[in-house]
Amino acid sequence: MSDLPLAVFVHLGAHLPRWLPHALRSLDSNTVLDTVVITDDPAVTKALQKRGHNVWQASVSAHAGAALLGNADRLHFRRGFWLNTTRRFWALEAFQKSQDVPVVHLESDVVTFPNFPVDRLAGLPQPIAYPLVGPGYAVASVFVSQQHEALTELLNVLDPDPNILARFGNPSLPNDMTLLGSVPYRHPKLVTPLPTVAPGINSIDCLDDQTQNLMGVNFEHFSGIFDGLAVGQYLAGVDPRNHWGYRYVYVERAHHSLKPSRLDFLWDGRELLVLDRGSNQPLPIFNLHVHSKDKRMFSNERRATLLRKRTNRETKVPTREFDPRAAIASTPELWSRGKRKLRLLRRPR
Repeated sequence: MSDLPLAVFVHLGAHLPRWLPHALRSLDSNTVLDTVVITDDPAVTKALQKRGHNVWQASVSAHAGAALLGNADRLHFRRGFWLNTTRRFWALEAFQKSQDVPVVHLESDVVTFPNFPVDRLAGLPQPIAYPLVGPGYAVASVFVSQQHEALTELLNVLDPDPNILARFGNPSLPNDMTLLGSVPYRHPKLVTPLPTVAPGINSIDCLDDQTQNLMGVNFEHFSGIFDGLAVGQYLAGVDPRNHWGYRYVYVERAHHSLKPSRLDFLWDGRELLVLDRGSNQPLPIFNLHVHSKDKRMFSNERRATLLRKRTNRETKVPTREFDPRAAIASTPELWSRGKRKLRLLRRPR
C-alpha cells in the first residue's frame, strides 16, 4: 500500500458543478496524488467518466446526517446543499471502508499549490485532521482520514453543541462546519486540526487561548498553513450566488479568527506566501479555498495573473465584481428565500 493518501472529491446529488472538472485538472497538475470522485448520481458519474476521471458511485441514505441539522427548511436550500455537505462524510466512510486506504478529501472548490504536503499528511498523531477556522467552527476544505474506523467513530460523536450554535445565531443552525467544529475540543485523541495559523501570529482574533493553540498545533509538522476558508474568501471572493451575482473580494468574516487584512501576501508565480505583519519570515500556504467558485482560480495560468494582481494591490479595501452567470443561478434560490421570509412576516402573532 502506498504511503500517500488517495485524493477524494465528493459530489452528492445531480447537477455536476461547473468548477469541479477544473478543480480536478488543477489537482492533477499540482500534486502526485491519485484521485477519485465519489458521486451518488448515475448521470454525474457518466459525465465525469466521459472526461476520463476515476469515479466511485456511493449508495448512501438520502437522510444520512439529516437528524443532526435540525431545521427542515435548511434541508431544501440549493438542492439540498446543507444535507449533502453532511451526507458526504457517510459516503466517504463507505468508500474508505471498501478501499482500506488513507484519504485526503478536498472540497470541490479547493485548489492546491505545488507545495501541497502530500508526504506529511499521513504522519499526524491523530487519525482525523481538518482546519479549524474559529472557535467551534471548522471547514473540511482539506479533510484527512487515515483509517475508516476513525471516520466511523467521528460520525458517531458528531453532535450539535448548543454553546457553539449560540455564538452564530439562527442563520448558522447546525451544519457540517459547526458539527465538525466542536470535535477537536471534545475528542483530541481522534481529531487534530490542520494548521491555519502559525504559533504566536499577530493576525488573529480569538475568543480563547485553547482555540488559538489548536489552530496552530501542527504548524511545526508542516512548516506552513492550510486555508480553511478565510484566505480564499479574502483573495478570491465570497460566493456571488449568495449576493445576487456580486463577488465580494477583500472581505473578512467575524467568525473567522484569522484576519487576512493584517497579512501581507507574496505570490512568486507558483506558490502563495503569507507574511504576518511584524515578522520577516514568510510562510507557505498549501491550498486556497475558492468560495467564490471563480473559474479563473482553477487555471494555473489565469490564477497566477489574478493572484499577482490581488496580492500586489496596495490598498485592499472591500471590492465587488459582478458575475452574470452567478446572478442567473442565484435568482431562483434568493426569490424562494424572500418568499419564505414574507410568509413568516405574515403569520399572525
